[in-house]
Amino acid sequence: MADFPYSFSGKIVEHHVGHYVYQVVFLPSSLHAALPLAKYPRLRIEVKIEGMQAEGAWQPTKGRWYFMLSRQRLKDEGLALGDEVTFLFRLADQDTVEVPHELAVALSMNTAAQAAWEQLTPGMRRGLAHRVASALKIETRERRVEAVIESLTT
Repeated sequence: MADFPYSFSGKIVEHHVGHYVYQVVFLPSSLHAALPLAKYPRLRIEVKIEGMQAEGAWQPTKGRWYFMLSRQRLKDEGLALGDEVTFLFRLADQDTVEVPHELAVALSMNTAAQAAWEQLTPGMRRGLAHRVASALKIETRERRVEAVIESLTT
């Protein structure tokens, strides 16, 4: 597929990181040289796996890279550990950060926080944005926005 220039077949396997177990697909070593992994060790990509679309990043581990797959997403798509899948991907904009509305509003109202935000790397911004966006309750999101603004201004 022209809009997804990279492809390979791989198995969905378990990958243990400390006490955590993830469902992943490993990037074949034959593709390492074709990608800017030295510049972007956590290279952000857009993916198609057997029709399922996702966004994420290649995660480095001991000279290899893997893409994490949500257990629920796999179940919803009828995929499981051990399945051989066709993995299509393209590079995503490495600097893109989706900022939750509440955080964007708070930043726009605080020039010191906005200036500090702009000094952060995209990865750090993504982490803070995810912290806010992952809250399920409105009250929790509001507390997390306040904590982010405070951390940026102290």
